[in-house]
Amino acid sequence: MIYSATGEPTNGKPELAITHCIAPKPGSLVMFTVPRFHRVCRVDQTAGDHKRLSIAGWFMTEHA
Repeated sequence: MIYSATGEPTNGKPELAITHCIAPKPGSLVMFTVPRFHRVCRVDQTAGDHKRLSIAGWFMTEHA
């Protein structure tokens, strides 16, 4: 997880610090709380190479 170290951007960019590193494991799910209110904004087309990436998945269960 990466959080803003100071909370205030420097030169228009936030100073980020890695707080936790969680290795992926098959069959695992990681959930965590967020310490403050936040929002996720869309990535504008003018962002160029600065893209937001996401990982999606699903749950599978055995049906009786």
